[in-house]
Amino acid sequence: MPSQQGSHDGLCGMYAIANAYAICGYDQPEHEDEELQEIFQIACGTLAKSRWPGVLWEGATFGDMMRMIARCQKETAWWQDIYGFSVKVSYPFHRKAPRTNEEYWERFADILQGDGVSCFIVGMEAPWVHWVVVEPALRGKLLFSDSGDGAIHRVDIDSIHAGLRKPSEKDIKINRQELIVFSVEELE
Repeated sequence: MPSQQGSHDGLCGMYAIANAYAICGYDQPEHEDEELQEIFQIACGTLAKSRWPGVLWEGATFGDMMRMIARCQKETAWWQDIYGFSVKVSYPFHRKAPRTNEEYWERFADILQGDGVSCFIVGMEAPWVHWVVVEPALRGKLLFSDSGDGAIHRVDIDSIHAGLRKPSEKDIKINRQELIVFSVEELE
């Protein structure tokens, strides 16, 4: 079986950032490859030289993700004039993470009700440490866009654990603090 992104590198954070911007709408067919490549390059170029090459096998930290996204926001701000919308990014659990799985999903549901929410990047802890883009779906499901295998997985919320207990091998465990929300705001 051939290697895929993530088999030998920890660049899933950079791919997740590019994929989140694509889901928000920066993926117009006439420019998709150029713009998403630019976002990927901005993200990679943001990290301090001291993080390289370690980030290749250790992966991006939550702090790295925040720095890379802030730089992408700054460098692509002028795109809003072309697209007619802006992408807003927030970190709702950064300072005050939910204490329980139930609290996590209650607060998550409230965020879903927000204006223009397009997608999320979540930090996974199990079955492996990984950054993945998540989109809301119907009937208690979420869509996981995984750069590691290039697939979109429909995942039942009940199989995602945001608590402290060790999940079973088939459960997905996410870090309760590492939620990055991408929203689209139409320009007037």
